[in-house]
Amino acid sequence: MRLVGDTIELDDVIHFGFGNPEVRESSKPLVQKLAQYLNDRGDITAVEIEGHADEVGSFAYNFNLSRDRALAVKKLLEDYGVRATITVHAWGKTRPRSSGHQEFQLRENRRVEFVVTRQRQVPVSSTDVSSLENGTHASN
Repeated sequence: MRLVGDTIELDDVIHFGFGNPEVRESSKPLVQKLAQYLNDRGDITAVEIEGHADEVGSFAYNFNLSRDRALAVKKLLEDYGVRATITVHAWGKTRPRSSGHQEFQLRENRRVEFVVTRQRQVPVSSTDVSSLENGTHASN
């Protein structure tokens, strides 16, 4: 899991039941890992969960399904103790990741994505500055 620009990239995909907003049990550890990541960083104060759907079904159906899936992930993150403000945005089938009609392409479009919308500066301690200046920082 990592922050790339303003997007949080997960190690895996959060899975949902077919036509269902509920997060599958097998994906709950990933959501819990995301919650831990957000809390451990400490600088992320607001996140938007974007819900997406494939092209199967009506516009309204997919809009509602993508919204409900994003809301389900939001609830789990809150249940896992995330302190950041979480908002949701439903895109339905309007922003496909893959264009095509085969199952693997449709699967790529059924997703939630995480965008950091507010981040605060984390103060650097004088010890960190000193070690950076001396070349003795732990990451060297």
